[in-house]
Amino acid sequence: MGERILKALLFGIVCLVVSCSTKLENILEGGWTVQKLIYKGESYMPILMSNVLVFNDNGSVMCFRVSEVESYRGSYQIIHDNGLEHIRLCIPDNPFDDMYEISFHLDQEKQLLIMHLENENSQIDASKMLFNFGKDLHQVPSHLINRR
Repeated sequence: MGERILKALLFGIVCLVVSCSTKLENILEGGWTVQKLIYKGESYMPILMSNVLVFNDNGSVMCFRVSEVESYRGSYQIIHDNGLEHIRLCIPDNPFDDMYEISFHLDQEKQLLIMHLENENSQIDASKMLFNFGKDLHQVPSHLINRR
């Protein structure tokens, strides 16, 4: 009997861990419109050639462009670390190729989900495209919502 309870408990914990780890990936997937792009204190918004980030479910990312020569295709990886979530953007020849702490902000007035990526050199804010604020809000991991 004790073995059955232990197996059920273990199964429940595994399901919980898997569901938490995939929630972030699910909400990231799709298009984001870049609203703020700062590198070493300087805004890159005036020189953007494209202000879109697209995360695909296979780990690839199509990124904003700040020049003709830089790559705009790359990959990303979610890193779960002691309750904090980080995203590693791997975009060759792009100044934003780096690791970021990730959080979200809910803009109630405009009904937008804003993703906030930040590290010591950079800050990126982007709003989720095609996000149904009323229907899809439950998909956002609650521990990553910044209530500012």
